[in-house]
Amino acid sequence: MENIKQNQDVKRFIILISFGLMMTLAIGCGQSSSVGTTPAIPTPTPPANYFPATFAELKLSGAPLYSAVSSEYCGCQNFEAIYINGNIAGKYQIELYKSPEEAWQGFNAKKYLEPTSEIVKQNGTEIVSITKIDGRVIVAHLAGANVVIVRGRKDAVVTIENNLPYQELGIAKLPERKIEEFLETPVLASVVQKEFETNQAEATRKYGANFVLLKGKVADFGDEVETKTVTQNVKVSPTPSKSSTPYRRSTSTSKLTRIRRTVSRISNSFEKTPTPKTTTTTKTTETHHPFVVFNLPVKGGELAEIWCYFDSLEVDKVMKLKPEQEILFRGKITFVDGKIEISSARIEDTKYEGVK
Repeated sequence: MENIKQNQDVKRFIILISFGLMMTLAIGCGQSSSVGTTPAIPTPTPPANYFPATFAELKLSGAPLYSAVSSEYCGCQNFEAIYINGNIAGKYQIELYKSPEEAWQGFNAKKYLEPTSEIVKQNGTEIVSITKIDGRVIVAHLAGANVVIVRGRKDAVVTIENNLPYQELGIAKLPERKIEEFLETPVLASVVQKEFETNQAEATRKYGANFVLLKGKVADFGDEVETKTVTQNVKVSPTPSKSSTPYRRSTSTSKLTRIRRTVSRISNSFEKTPTPKTTTTTKTTETHHPFVVFNLPVKGGELAEIWCYFDSLEVDKVMKLKPEQEILFRGKITFVDGKIEISSARIEDTKYEGVK
């Protein structure tokens, strides 16, 4: 009897311990779940009517996006959207600050400009700049506690600027914007040549490694195609096949025989791993290097050649040129072995670039 009582006491003790452990785990799980669950921070949304569905013929291509990276960079809430019509596109941005004072600081910090931006107009509430690398325009407006930024092709910027939601932004309607306000005067390639001949050091300081809008008459053009062939040895694994060895049911009553045949059947049912084969593949790639040659008069009545290498994406435009055709192009001027060389060039589209 005493042994039975001891066994019952042990069972009660084990039950109590188990119940205590379960309660401890339950409480711990509840606490951990409550601690680990963090309420999701909602993504900020722009004020109503700040982003209209259209700017004249330009249509909103998607819902305005909140840019966390740009917001952290400017210390504000940055929203942006793209408006397009065919191949015409412009970006419309709003920077929301906590106060007009912070907006004024952000406006004057000019973090919205690009490294190659050149300011062509500036006052207390407006900054107009042109990026020298591609001729795109950036216009920024100080509007109370906001900074409004429009960037893109000249014609797209003009369209957006003339249709801004002034009332919603809390600013007075601006005079009508015209593309002539963004005029750029190209530098003649012959002028660059003369400046180089007159004072090479000064010309290098002025133009060296900078993108410049140029004008010149085509003497020759072409495309240097660089072909590259790469040969590789690739291991190819054929599709595995199953064993075709049939399994025959044994009529033997011997237990050992049945076990052996079962093991044999299982091993034969596994897929066999074939030996990888090696095959040779050849891949050929072409890189285009379109160029234009300009013949410019120099001292003594001779002609100097200026070679201009264009971006590979410009190959179709370059190959459609004609001799003696005058073109506008934007490129980086460098001086190599006493000669002018222009690289990374792109032909300008005068339909919208607003060039004199």
